[in-house]
Amino acid sequence: MKKCLWFSILLVGFWLMTLCSCATTPTPKTVPLPTDKIVAPDPNLPPELSAFLGKWSGRWFMTHHVDSNMAATLTVEKIDHKRAVIFYTWKGNYDWNLAPGQTPRFAVKLFKKDGITYFSWESKGNQFIFHINKDGELEGLMGKGKHHETYIKMDKE
Repeated sequence: MKKCLWFSILLVGFWLMTLCSCATTPTPKTVPLPTDKIVAPDPNLPPELSAFLGKWSGRWFMTHHVDSNMAATLTVEKIDHKRAVIFYTWKGNYDWNLAPGQTPRFAVKLFKKDGITYFSWESKGNQFIFHINKDGELEGLMGKGKHHETYIKMDKE
């Protein structure tokens, strides 16, 4: 009887230690980012371009499935009159069959349409298009061709 009691106490103790060690293990809230390498823009750069510079975060939403979303972070590390260097990460979403991930740093071309500056890139058949909206948010669309079914609004951190 005493052996059974001691064994039970040891088992419960071991279980509590395991539980405590698991509770203190931090879990990342987003995909880890490298150290920011944000480069100050040329002082002659127009404000509408230098406004892109910095780290932006938000959530992607599908237009036909708004109750499911995915966290993402986009960092514009460098910008000039023609291009920006960005780094993009996403948390992943089980509903979208998409694992967490990140891109290497890469350059995107800037272009103007109807007086608004945009940048875009393509990845795995999807086109990503971003601009700063009238509320100062980085607004983006993602989709194939002219059909952009996923949207995001990002705030500067």
